[in-house]
Amino acid sequence: MTVHDNRFSPANEPDAFKAFTDSHPEYSQTVALDELRASDYARLDRLGHVYLDYTGGGLYGSSQIRRHLELLEDHVLGNPHSGNPTSIASTHLVEEARDAVLAFWNAPLDDPDHHVNAARAALAMQERLKALNEEMIGRGDGTWPGEVKIGIGLNSGPCCVGNIGSERRLSYSLIGDPVNLASRLEGLSKYYGVSILMGDALAKNLSEFATLPIDRVRVVGRDAAETVHVLLGDVAMGASYGFMSFEKAHLAVIEAYYAQKWALAAELNDANEQAAATFGLTKLVMLYRDRIAAFAANPPSAGWDGIYEASSK
Repeated sequence: MTVHDNRFSPANEPDAFKAFTDSHPEYSQTVALDELRASDYARLDRLGHVYLDYTGGGLYGSSQIRRHLELLEDHVLGNPHSGNPTSIASTHLVEEARDAVLAFWNAPLDDPDHHVNAARAALAMQERLKALNEEMIGRGDGTWPGEVKIGIGLNSGPCCVGNIGSERRLSYSLIGDPVNLASRLEGLSKYYGVSILMGDALAKNLSEFATLPIDRVRVVGRDAAETVHVLLGDVAMGASYGFMSFEKAHLAVIEAYYAQKWALAAELNDANEQAAATFGLTKLVMLYRDRIAAFAANPPSAGWDGIYEASSK
């Protein structure tokens, strides 16, 4: 009687595999799976994992990851999901609730004076609103809610501009960090009590305008801090004796504040209050009065950088 040893061992692996393929020739077709595992699922062998159902279990291949990354890097400019029902509904609600005006310069046509034009437009809006308030309140019919105020956020920087969206909703607009920062500055204008708040990049291009740095702030959703400036008037105001005198006094307050010379900062800030009122900056003086008093009572820790952390948009 002959006894066959069917137990598997490394020594008899080649013979056992040949016997198996001779009995099951269709097995040779599965070489495609071996090639797929080696190319798209090499991480399974590298990590010592055994996984047989490549597709039924939703196991993603390396080529899928690479392709999706290419799509994100090269083709996604807006919201790729804006065609689904949820996004359509939420977009509709946002559009209904939106009361902000978005304007931009230097696109689609080049505008070499886009910094100046943006500043002039913001100042013109505030002047027109002032006249409109006087006109409507003067009618005395109760249809105007009183003195209406608006805050404007201005910024400058490289953005992605063009037709953005999906086949369901396509609009010529722009996206990017400078856009988001401008929006945050608009929201912060109320906190500082100013009409027009600007980012540092724009302020540097408006050296002849009446502008003042008023704070260093880190806005919500952004790691980098920004020096923010108030835009008070045009070139004529910027060259006026009254503004230049106030600018000098204001910068002295800011300098003392960042140097943590609290007594000096408080003295200079109080002395500047009347002049600040003529430029509509009373709330800013009060804000610094409170900050200085708080730091004088409880000095900041070592390494204080003077950055204000905004807590809302």
